[in-house]
Amino acid sequence: MSTGLILVYLADRSWLWLKEHKHFNSWTFSFLCLATLACGRISIRRADKDLGFLNRDQTDEWKGWMQIAILIYHYLGASKVSGIYNPIRVLVASYLFMTGYGHTTFYLRKADYGFLRIAQVMIRLNLLTILLAYVMDTDYISYYFSPLVSMWFLIIYATMGVGAKFNHRTPFLLAKIVVSAGLMTWLVRERWPVEKLFEFLERVFKIHWSAREWIFRVGLDLWIVYVGMLASIAVSKIREFRLTDDHRWAVVQRTALGGSVLAMVWFFAFELLQESKFTYNTWHPYISFVPVLAFAFLRNASVILRSGSSAVFAFVGKCSLETFILQYHFWLAADTKGVLLVIPGTQLRPINFVVTSAMFIYLSDRMAWATGEITARICAK
Repeated sequence: MSTGLILVYLADRSWLWLKEHKHFNSWTFSFLCLATLACGRISIRRADKDLGFLNRDQTDEWKGWMQIAILIYHYLGASKVSGIYNPIRVLVASYLFMTGYGHTTFYLRKADYGFLRIAQVMIRLNLLTILLAYVMDTDYISYYFSPLVSMWFLIIYATMGVGAKFNHRTPFLLAKIVVSAGLMTWLVRERWPVEKLFEFLERVFKIHWSAREWIFRVGLDLWIVYVGMLASIAVSKIREFRLTDDHRWAVVQRTALGGSVLAMVWFFAFELLQESKFTYNTWHPYISFVPVLAFAFLRNASVILRSGSSAVFAFVGKCSLETFILQYHFWLAADTKGVLLVIPGTQLRPINFVVTSAMFIYLSDRMAWATGEITARICAK
């Protein structure tokens, strides 16, 4: 961990390596996306049995290809292109959907609301981010994804934990989710509770965080986590009541798949017709669940699809948090404003991309391993 932090510091806070501005090129973006797709395709592996809806291999794969797409987007500075920015926003929403789905599934199955579980998750999510904030002299909240998923984990914990012994009663569980969603909506819409909290942090602890930026980040994906929680409950009840054994399930499945195809077509048509990414942002909280659920249904349309996953994408997915955080200073540079050059020269940019990408993925994998080891030692029983 310490070696990785030193390397990151040298990369972005010294003259050891040069930096240059980002350059967006639609052909380069398309080529990198197609090359990524090819790598994922040739590394597909299949299990000998049905692994189930949104199994671990599949979610790791999902996180992996999404993270690669986000990295390409950041490396080329594609945020100004609305037709690219809008789907990337859906990828972030998908990660939060999986956050809601995964943690809710855990609590429904294990009902473990002890402090150890909280400590494990919070340390795993925040250790690298906090260390980077000190080493690189930045704000913790500037690495917004770690604070965001940490906040949502605590909200899921509180929602599932209150009256946990009654969670087997579906109406009670759904009511808790509605109340939680309503409270979060109120906090974001009213704004002043968050602003007062950030003012308190600044006055007492000298923590300078932007309430406006945080409200924007939370508001963009305000309800997708709850969609993930509802999806987890639905899958749990389908398994509990063995609804897939019903003779009418095939009709339900075909209807869902047909609707998913139409939903994906509608979404891409809709987002491409928006005047700008700012116009799309106003719609995003209300419609992001459409492509997310549609993809989840299509990805699990058959046993063959459910039981196959890409080893390359799954590998990246297992260190997706680290890649998201480390990209700020290593691979990208100047806190994401530029790109890192280990081989000087504009003509050598493609070679530089390959070299820095390999270094970046290796470093992310090792930092993910180190974070896991440190978390296990801190939270040892």
